[in-house]
Order: sequence, then structure tokens, then C-alpha cells
Amino acid sequence: MRELTLPTGKLTLRKTNGLYQSPSGNVRVMGEGQIGGKAVGLATLDGHPVLSKFPSTYVPRWLVVCPDVFNLGERSFYDLSPVETLREEAVSQIIDTVRSINFGPLALRSSAPVEDQFGWTAAGAFLTEFHVGSLDDAGPRAAFVGKLNDVLASAYSQEAKVYWRRAGYTQMPPLAVVIQELAGKEWPAAPGYFFPAIAGIANTASSRCVKVATVLGHGYAAVAGAGLLHKFPLSKEGTDIDGGGETDYDLNRDRIFCLETASGDLVRRVMGEGGGRYLPPAIFHEEIANFPKPQQAMARIALNFQQELWGKQGKAVDMEWAKVDERLALLQIRPIKKLPNISWPEVEVENIICTLRFGRVTGSGVKSFRSVIGVFCKDNIISAEIIARYAGKYPDSLIIYRTAIYNGEEFRQLGAIQYAEENICKALLPNAGVIIVDDMIKDEAIRKYLSGTGLEHLALQIADEEKIVACTENRLLSKLLASTDFIKAETAELEDGIKIDVLFPKRKLCAAACEEDDRFMLYFE
Repeated sequence: MRELTLPTGKLTLRKTNGLYQSPSGNVRVMGEGQIGGKAVGLATLDGHPVLSKFPSTYVPRWLVVCPDVFNLGERSFYDLSPVETLREEAVSQIIDTVRSINFGPLALRSSAPVEDQFGWTAAGAFLTEFHVGSLDDAGPRAAFVGKLNDVLASAYSQEAKVYWRRAGYTQMPPLAVVIQELAGKEWPAAPGYFFPAIAGIANTASSRCVKVATVLGHGYAAVAGAGLLHKFPLSKEGTDIDGGGETDYDLNRDRIFCLETASGDLVRRVMGEGGGRYLPPAIFHEEIANFPKPQQAMARIALNFQQELWGKQGKAVDMEWAKVDERLALLQIRPIKKLPNISWPEVEVENIICTLRFGRVTGSGVKSFRSVIGVFCKDNIISAEIIARYAGKYPDSLIIYRTAIYNGEEFRQLGAIQYAEENICKALLPNAGVIIVDDMIKDEAIRKYLSGTGLEHLALQIADEEKIVACTENRLLSKLLASTDFIKAETAELEDGIKIDVLFPKRKLCAAACEEDDRFMLYFE
């Protein structure tokens, strides 16, 4: 027997056929170690009274495998070597269990102790893999083991190391793995693919509305920031949604993700006729015509869970979901921070340096700075170590990330704008409270990335750490370099293509942001 500590209290599990199981049989735990944040969230959903209010909902079957089953231990931050071959005894035990439960297509999902926790969502920091095919055959079995190995190895990655350190760990612990049945189905009109017609995210962080992002196909597009956003206003009492709500952005018709059954890989497809990479529009027409009914249902489900689980503690809820036929599958739940209420500063016009010019601001708050670090990289990836070195040398800095620099004749564009997400997440966010993307060339790709629904993984990370990301197109750093209100402290052209400019403001430099209103302002106090 073992007990799990959940937001709802203690859940007692009893051992049956080598597995710890809840009385309902829906919570299955293999091993004796920690189960991680994702598994805690799924266990919290088991038999919860909110589900009985919404009979069309269900939680796909799942199993969590604890780290001790794999005989993996803690590692030094300097040991980023691959995970060695898994013990055959453990692999056989897992495969036999998966076969006995008779899972369909699977997701292999990380469940780390710093994951899906309040203030530590670590969204996207660890790996998720997918598997299709019978485990009776050698080929699919080897593929399954390889993907399981990759998920386990993500606990010891460079990106994971950042989260472990920021969470106060002195070594990198192993993680548990959630093996979860995928929500979706195979479609006669699109043979060879497995996916739900729609999926998305429901989020209650706003004090004004419940936000629901919807994408066509697999929810991977939603956590990347794509999709149609519904904003359902809260009732006066805040206990229900009021009205149909407003919509923003658009469906991901050119960015639909689905599981390819032959390879077991997640692939990107496009809505359209003609076969091949196209998915017939008829697959989605009925669901789209039914909007916003499933979104309203998800908004109410998320709001109910917030009130039942964390409402008295001032916490909000973020839930991932998918719709399969007439049922809503609840895939994940995590507690998150509420968006703060901002008292907007009153500033004389002549003291305003810039405001938000397009897209949206992510994050809320008022912050001040002792210096400005301007960053440009002519190649693809910005070195996190270099940014950390400058941030350590110049603490409390505003970082301005430039998409181009002027060389006296023309603007030199960032080598590969598609790396903006990786640069912002891995190199810049850990080293600054506020990042301004200075989009001097008005690049459509970076605008699309910075103008998502606000429910993507990047937005969760920004909210966790109470940081701010905004975008401007008025050649901000050039303006500051030419201003008499700043002193140039340092300029460096580094070997790996990074150019750094450091400025000291002569007056108190501040930034204010309000995500609720899409407002941003850089100003002198």
C-alpha cells in the first residue's frame, strides 16, 4: 500500500499484480519513487466531483512509471551524457503492463518533480514522445524502448539543468514517465493518421475571463501558441462564464499536427484537398460549425476545477484537452499563477521611450533597470553562457534582442528567425526580467511567434517567473545608443557572431506591462 498526496487530500493505492492502483483502478503506479507533477495532476482528476457535473468528459487511461524502476539516480550538473541502456527486466515489466491494459496509440510524457507545480510549470522543458504499433513485434518494441529512453534522458539535458538549478536543486534528479493513451482516432478520409478533430488549452489566469485556445488536430500546435482564442467573460460573482465571449487569432489550417501511424511520429499537415500532406476539410467542418459549444464547456470545466482545488489559495488552472466524437478528453491539469492587477503608472509624454507597437505583451508588472544589454546574433543560436556572463556583470538589466543591426549601408538580418523561440527561452529569459524584441525589419515569422494566444508554453514560463516579453519596431536600441540620456558602457563583437552593446541610463529606467490590456511602456521615472 502507498499514499499519494494530492490537492484533494490523500489517495490510498493498493498493490495488485505488481501495480499500485486506486479504488477506481484508473490511477496506476509502477514503482516506489516520486511520481512527478504531471502524474499528480492526473491522479487529482480521478473520480473528482467536477467530472460528474460534465458527463461528456473523461480522462484517457494512463500509467506512471517511477524512477526507481529504471534504477536511475541523481547526476551532477556537469554530467549530460546519454542514459545508458535500460534494464531488460524493467523494459519487459513495462511492456507487459502496457499490453495488459490494452492501450491504443500512446504518449510517453515526462513527469518531473519541478513540472506542473505552482510557480514551476517547466512547460516544454522535458520531452514527450509518441508510439503507435503492437509491442508484440520487435520493430515497434525497439522503437518504444528508444523513445522511453529519450524521455528519461531529458531529465539530464542542458535545458533541464536550468530548471533544476532555478528550483534549488544541487543535482539533477531522474524523472517519472507517464504512459498515457492518446485522445483521437483514425479517419477514413485521412488513412494513416491518428488525431482528434480539435484540441486545445483552457486557462483561468485572468480575473476577467476564461481563455480557451482551440487548434485543429493534435494539441501540440496549441502549446506552441497557435489556434483560435475564445475569451469568455466571468459573471459578476466570478463563479461562471457570462455570454458567448469574443474570439481572436485564427485556426491553424496550415499547421495541423497528427500522429503518422506508420512511423509513430508527430507530423505537420495542411487542411486542403489532394491527399499527401493535405487533410480533407470535411473532417473538421462539423466541429467548426459547433463552435463555441466545446469551448464554453471547457471554460466551465476549468473554472470549476479552479474553484474546487485552488480557488481559496488564489491559484488558477491550466488544462490541456481534446475532443473525440462527442466527448471531451482531459489530458493534463496544473496550478498556475493568476495574472496580477497592475496600477498603470502616470508618466509625462516626454518621458515615454516606447510603447507596444504590434502583437501582444506577455507578462505583467512594473520593473526598473540599472543597465540595458543589446543583443544581436548573426548566426542561429545565441550562447546562453555568454548572455549569463553579461547579465552577471550587469545585473538588473533590460535585454533588447535585435532582429537586425545597421552596418552603415544596410540592415543585417538575424541568420535564422525561426530560432527566436529557442533564443528567448534558453538564453535570454533566464537572464533578464524584461526582454524587448526590437523587430527593425518587421519580420512576419517573429511577429507570428510573439503574437500567439498567450496560453503557449513560453507564456507559462514567463508567468512562472513574473517576467515580461514585448515587441517594438521602432529601432529601439539605435534610438537609445543615440540618446544623451544613456552612457555607452561597452560594445563587443564576439567570435561566435554575437554583438553586445551595454548602456547605463542617466535617469531611472522602468518598464510597465499589463497582459490583460496588451499594454507596454518603457519610460523614465
